[in-house]
Amino acid sequence: FGIRMRLFLATALPAILAISVLLQGFLTRHERILTETLNEHAQGMARQAANAAEFALFAGSQSALQRLAEGARASDQHAAVVSFWSPSGELIAAAGQLTYGQRLPAFESAQPLLVNGRLLARVPIWATEWTESDLFSAATLPAQPAADGRRLLGHVLVELELDILQRQRGELLTWALIATGS
Repeated sequence: FGIRMRLFLATALPAILAISVLLQGFLTRHERILTETLNEHAQGMARQAANAAEFALFAGSQSALQRLAEGARASDQHAAVVSFWSPSGELIAAAGQLTYGQRLPAFESAQPLLVNGRLLARVPIWATEWTESDLFSAATLPAQPAADGRRLLGHVLVELELDILQRQRGELLTWALIATGS
């Protein structure tokens, strides 16, 4: 190495290293925020489908559940699968190609699961019970919002494709490199 190359490395290398560390930190933070947002989106979509499917599960209408699954899947471009399951884990209706096949994946329903590039969110569907103290009083919901004492009607499983995460990561990296390179 000549003196010019050594001088260039001495001046440019710290700046390049600082930019690369800051860029990596920014990308990691952005990916974490986007993943949290997708988790919330998947949980929200599953809760919405669970609320819509309560009566169809109570009535045992497989055709209504199939229409709900297809409608929920069609309403979101990232939804790969929307499926409804019995309390015992048997598939009732589904729209899309299931990751786990004909069995309900066992994972905690409060936290979405990442499997094969898909984000899985499962929500239990509980029977809503109305209580009345007498004939002339207004009907009220139970005081406890928890599932204690209520009947489990089934589960809804939503699978979201994470291609948006990969695409946005690539776009962000491209823009960051363009911004730091100029």
